[in-house]
Amino acid sequence: MSLASTIIFSSKTYKHKLLILSMKKKGQMKLSFGMIFSIILIIIFIAFAFYAIGKFMSFQKEIKYRSFTEDLQSAVDKIYLSSHGEEEFINSLPKGVDAICFIEDIDENLIYQGKDFRPGVMIKHLDIEKIVNAGSRGEYCINGFEGKFTFMIQKSYGEPLITISRV
Repeated sequence: MSLASTIIFSSKTYKHKLLILSMKKKGQMKLSFGMIFSIILIIIFIAFAFYAIGKFMSFQKEIKYRSFTEDLQSAVDKIYLSSHGEEEFINSLPKGVDAICFIEDIDENLIYQGKDFRPGVMIKHLDIEKIVNAGSRGEYCINGFEGKFTFMIQKSYGEPLITISRV
């Protein structure tokens, strides 16, 4: 082999090696982009999953509040329609609620005390004046234990409205 053919051959080999190296780098770059894109998608899916779980938990709390209010109104209505009666009311609220308080207000007479702010509700047929007078500072509060609340719903013979008392 002559010197000229050796130089041409080694030149071709060098170009061939450069071509292979550049293809490997290009492949590595595509693999890197694909991996980065996959990681970004995984992060987005995980963030969406946490968001959805948070929404479901919030929805569950809302259902507990509404269920408590509807059950209490139903129990009050049942006793209100009778001439007299007494019933122990046991129900639960979300863990953040420490107490329920009955107050004298035009728009609401039942409020929730705890770490979460929650607007009060109006329970019909309650003798709120008599209930609040049994308490202190213009409110009558009933403390819960681990989210469970127990109290008596009462109506005396001849009285038109319902009273609430602790058990």
